[in-house]
Amino acid sequence: MNKEDILKVLKSKKASYHLKNFILFGSVSSATNTNHSDIDIAYIEDDKTRLNFESYLKLENELEKIFNAKIDLINYKKFNPLIKLHSKKDFIYV
Repeated sequence: MNKEDILKVLKSKKASYHLKNFILFGSVSSATNTNHSDIDIAYIEDDKTRLNFESYLKLENELEKIFNAKIDLINYKKFNPLIKLHSKKDFIYV
């Protein structure tokens, strides 16, 4: 699945999970991915809704099935500051 297809899927999932944004980062966003790369995705919750653990697992599983790839899904608030600083140039907001 290419980057544009991934972005479309993420856009369609935002409303159903009440998320403010997704951020695609890592090898897919920087176009250095291979067939064996995982897909790195951060999510930003809206101010009123929190993604509980069950919903988190459901979303992660749905994305892995759709993309047929390992998904690294992380809450943006819990993002490692050093990785955030290094990766920010490749962030694609959805």
